[in-house]
Amino acid sequence: GRSMFGSLEPVEEVTAGRTISAPQVMNAFGAIVTAAGGNAVIREGMAANLGKRARGSYWLRTKVVDIRKANDLRTGAHEVAHNLEAVGYGESNPWVKGGAAKLSEAQQVELFQLGKELYGDTEPNGGYLREGWAEFMTYVLTQDGTVKAPEMMRWMQEEFLPANPDVADAIRKAQDHARVWRMQGSGARARESVVGAQTRTGRAGQATREALSRQGRER
Repeated sequence: GRSMFGSLEPVEEVTAGRTISAPQVMNAFGAIVTAAGGNAVIREGMAANLGKRARGSYWLRTKVVDIRKANDLRTGAHEVAHNLEAVGYGESNPWVKGGAAKLSEAQQVELFQLGKELYGDTEPNGGYLREGWAEFMTYVLTQDGTVKAPEMMRWMQEEFLPANPDVADAIRKAQDHARVWRMQGSGARARESVVGAQTRTGRAGQATREALSRQGRER
């Protein structure tokens, strides 16, 4: 079958001559949630909504992702992973023993280690396993380092992706976009990162209106 990381052609041939903007990559991340049946709302430049040290957050009640810094793709991937979990599995933690994801002990250990590397000895509100899942998906989407979870990668390739073909296609597209972003060079990234303030404000305003509308319906 197809590799989860896309074509086996040399990366230089796959990405040669292509450029892409950070918002396009971020939209591709959000499309994964849409493919899973959710509604991805990603608001950038939202420092006022976050704690002093938080780079981003997924708000479960309103189903909105807030990111402190515009074009922060790594944080976007991490928070979208939380969104994907909520859409796919609901509020119960699917990664624990007996959880909906039906992980093996080895897979749980890998997620725990990824979460522990991120948070250290201060256990996060959602627990190390949930943060480990978000970090795992960040590696999968951005490919910004060696994935440290071979058992989780096996679970994704053999269990999750075959059971969710639309999500699998969206993940492959997001990986392709992230690969182009990474390979296009710093000059192209700088040019493609320029997003007018009016455009950002418009996107954030629309996202806020959508979130408030949903919140009103949930009451």
